[in-house]
Amino acid sequence: MENKIYLKKNHNDPCAATTITTPPTDDPCLPANHRNITNLGMRYAHNTECSKHAISDFRLHETWYYTGHDPILTSPPDQLCACGTSLPIWMNGTLPQPSDGIVSREACQKYAGSCDLRLHIEVKNCGDFYVYKLPPTREDNTAYCFGVYPPGYTEPRK
Repeated sequence: MENKIYLKKNHNDPCAATTITTPPTDDPCLPANHRNITNLGMRYAHNTECSKHAISDFRLHETWYYTGHDPILTSPPDQLCACGTSLPIWMNGTLPQPSDGIVSREACQKYAGSCDLRLHIEVKNCGDFYVYKLPPTREDNTAYCFGVYPPGYTEPRK
């Protein structure tokens, strides 16, 4: 939704109103409208360390989160212990284009199958990064997965 500001200043007709359209201030892409998700450097698919200090989004506050430049996984991780947690959560669907605006998607918790528990999330493509409106998970030691490799990882040349 656009915010409109009406000004009474028009040099040709002092009684006419001029409309100026401004971008919405509730855009989740703006830094003031999202939080950084915790433990981002450990939420990648190849992080199989989940025994001592598993990441948990059980007490996550439902709001918009910035998760760096690595998007949420769009396929299930290869194993249960992934993304620094015991029960990883991935997004079942495609990532949106910037022109799509805010989209609804299904997030899946992996357990016995690839999608044993479904959660509703929202996603927005902000151009250079994504933001996600994430609900808390339904049990401890479950967390959302972002990226395949650790931040800053460069694949070796073949």
